[in-house]
Amino acid sequence: MLDSQFYDEAPQPVSRIINTAENRLIQEIARKIKSMHEISGSVDYEIQRLSTIREIDKEFKNILSDMTKLSLIEIDEIFKQAAESAYVYDKALYDAKGVEFVEYKDNDFLQQLTKSISDQTQSEFTNLTQTIGFRDSDGRYRNVRDTFVNKLDEVTFQVTSGTSSYDDAIKRAVKSLVDSGIRVVDYESGHTDRVEVATRRAVLTGVGQLANQVAIRTINEINAEHIQVSMHDGARTGNGWGDIKDHSAWQGKIFAKNGVNLTTLERETTEKDKDYPDFIKYTGYGTGDGIGGWNCRHNFSGFLPGLMDPNYSDEEIAEQQEKDKEITEWETTDRKGNKVVNEYTRYKATQEQRRMERIMRKTRALAVGYKSGGNMDAYTETKSKYKAQRAEYKKFSEAMSLQPQWERVYVDGLSRI
Repeated sequence: MLDSQFYDEAPQPVSRIINTAENRLIQEIARKIKSMHEISGSVDYEIQRLSTIREIDKEFKNILSDMTKLSLIEIDEIFKQAAESAYVYDKALYDAKGVEFVEYKDNDFLQQLTKSISDQTQSEFTNLTQTIGFRDSDGRYRNVRDTFVNKLDEVTFQVTSGTSSYDDAIKRAVKSLVDSGIRVVDYESGHTDRVEVATRRAVLTGVGQLANQVAIRTINEINAEHIQVSMHDGARTGNGWGDIKDHSAWQGKIFAKNGVNLTTLERETTEKDKDYPDFIKYTGYGTGDGIGGWNCRHNFSGFLPGLMDPNYSDEEIAEQQEKDKEITEWETTDRKGNKVVNEYTRYKATQEQRRMERIMRKTRALAVGYKSGGNMDAYTETKSKYKAQRAEYKKFSEAMSLQPQWERVYVDGLSRI
């Protein structure tokens, strides 16, 4: 079993690499456009333009190559840690049942399973990086090289035609790049995602799959007929017990397997445990809304009634459920300057906290991009805006009794701006 903190922290090393690459790309585009502006009007402009395109194309390929190599190394390490952590937890189950526990380093099956799922996730990431580019303000997707050419030509035209100053033109170009971020595109559907979002989803899906497979392996080896579910603060709420989307209602509890093959999800027997609720029915295992589904940080392990104590008492579970349902009000101001009062559960508050973190990362990227393009007025203004966002984030976190997650802000690799 893995705790929710592992799910929070696991993708961060890869996110840091991707965010760093993204900001390097944007800064390079801004710097090159600035350098081209300095020789605009010169007879050497077209020659220099072609040379600059070749230079930056090579630089982009180096940045993306570095990003890919480092990310694959981190992904491999994430899965090794996930497998060992999940498996070590299960040692108590083997001991309680009197079944020999084979250490992970000596367990060829689990090592092969870990490598298989890690390789699958690495392959998915490599495929994603083959379609990296930016989405322009007109919604059109372009690869990195074409994005640079497009932005260079846009800025040059705006400045030479007199429709915009250099500072305003470069500011618009940088904002367009930051608004998009480096993205991956599905050419069949035309849908694009930020590469960080797509990678995080792939990593967490793989980690969840691995943790479940480790748990199922243990459950089968010790012939466990019961399953214990993890519990964490800020779980999703819904319509209460019986609603698989209400993770707070079923988290922390113990369930009966009731003859289900956890690999195929088929019921191989008709047995029914009267003392414990049905695992599949109440947690929705195997569906996107249930345990192990979309953005779910819960997982499970085997349980042996009479041979071990539950991880959580009924009182602890009830207390956490009440905490998850609590509503906290937060007053803010809309774009028109009107006071607005919003209500937050613990789950909604953590989602809002993540939204505020994304906004701060975007503002930081804008500030550095403006600075790279030589627009110091925009840099100073944006830096001031970032400081206000920091203060608001800290205030919101305190009001919601949440710990500020500054490491998620600084995952952009920019450190202090």
